Amino acid sequence: MSTLCTLFYIYLVMSDLKIVNIKDKQETPDIQEMIETLDSMVTNHNFRGVERVITYKRVMSYAFARLLEETGFDEASCVKAVDEMISQYVETPNSIVFTPDFDFEFDG
Repeated sequence: MSTLCTLFYIYLVMSDLKIVNIKDKQETPDIQEMIETLDSMVTNHNFRGVERVITYKRVMSYAFARLLEETGFDEASCVKAVDEMISQYVETPNSIVFTPDFDFEFDG
């Protein structure tokens, strides 16, 4: 054990501090926490020289890939989920159409 670890251990024992699992203190994350985390990441990447649009595209690409994986690579379910998400941000539902680069059969 390193000297620093030993000193830290002695400090913990002498000060009667209790080590608590951080998961026990955290609540289930809500949407606001996720938004703040993503905003912070985008700001950090922008500060380091990456354009915000590029970071947003990378996040969306990652999210689509993970969504496809989570739906068991069921393209129709993935397209439906993406379509539902896009329709929340577009006034006329047919303005934006998600066109995947794979073949699938989609019934409404």
